[in-house]
Amino acid sequence: MQCVPHSDIYRAMLNNASLRVGYAQMVAWTLIYSIVLPPFLKISEAHSAPRKVPTKAVALTPSKEAKPAETPTNREDSIGVEPGGTAGDLELSPGFLIQVASAQDQNLNGTFRIQPDGVADLPYKVRVDTNGMNLAQLRSEILKVYRPYFKGTPNVQVSVKQKRFWIEVRGLVQRPGTYLVKQDAPLDEIIALSGGLADDVTTGFVRIEQGKETHVVDLHEYFKLGKSRDVPLWKGADRIFFQSERPDSDTAGNNDSTGKIHVLGEVRAPGEQTFRRKADGYYYLIRTGGPTERADLDKVEQIRTDRKTGERKIVHLGLISELREIQETDILIVHPDRPSEFNKFLQSSSLVASILTAALVSVIAVRQFNK
Repeated sequence: MQCVPHSDIYRAMLNNASLRVGYAQMVAWTLIYSIVLPPFLKISEAHSAPRKVPTKAVALTPSKEAKPAETPTNREDSIGVEPGGTAGDLELSPGFLIQVASAQDQNLNGTFRIQPDGVADLPYKVRVDTNGMNLAQLRSEILKVYRPYFKGTPNVQVSVKQKRFWIEVRGLVQRPGTYLVKQDAPLDEIIALSGGLADDVTTGFVRIEQGKETHVVDLHEYFKLGKSRDVPLWKGADRIFFQSERPDSDTAGNNDSTGKIHVLGEVRAPGEQTFRRKADGYYYLIRTGGPTERADLDKVEQIRTDRKTGERKIVHLGLISELREIQETDILIVHPDRPSEFNKFLQSSSLVASILTAALVSVIAVRQFNK
């Protein structure tokens, strides 16, 4: 058997265009998996490692990365507590602006907003879970966390600089989202903050969830008859759903159907739900406990089974407010609002590989031309 020199094989490969492109792609992906992939896997492994979730607070390595929240100009709802103070029984709520002051460490001075989940991010990478706390308890927790950083007992003053409340608005509005409001903010203000009601909404209902309490407001009675007494005072982390049908009327409208639909994806309690005629997507969203934090209500998939062929087809993929009339056996899938980190990596890798492939093909072409 006669051996073919490597140089002849390489020359034959260069004379073949498809082999040149294949060789370039092989080199590009080799670089991706040998250089780019290992660091990414280390990062993914670090993110996927189990974490110890604190019940109240966790103090980490001191740093200056905590950013003070905005300082309000009004003082009408400012309440403070110092050692021996009398306002310490004020119950904290998501949205409160907390002011921390210490003459011993200037880095502690600032105002910090309690987030919708009840967590306050403080200096030195300290996160305090304020759920169920009053102002005096918060101060005690802050003293406990920061005590290791002081030689003696730290002198820290804590006060509520501003009482505002985070609310989450969903449903038939132009701009669903989370907003900061006063405790007695009317529904008119909530609707204005969320861009107004959807274009096709003339009447409807508002479902307000405050912990274990649920309130239902008829928009017709609210606007036409001025029944604002049905709107409760905001408590923080309230969930407000604007929908076309009354939420608590499961037995209305001669709904004698025993059919089922499935709601899957980014909802709090995915699974089977009893079909209800003329109910919209928000009705089933509420029945499954509402959307998760990662839910994208602009990307809801509706799958329907053809009764003749048994084949399942996608009949809608888009806004939840634009779903087709829901029928028995339909499947609704609420997708997440962003791709996973690994999907992002694959997209980036494909882009880098394409660039490297183009560059290598160009180099090979230039060498072949020079010969």
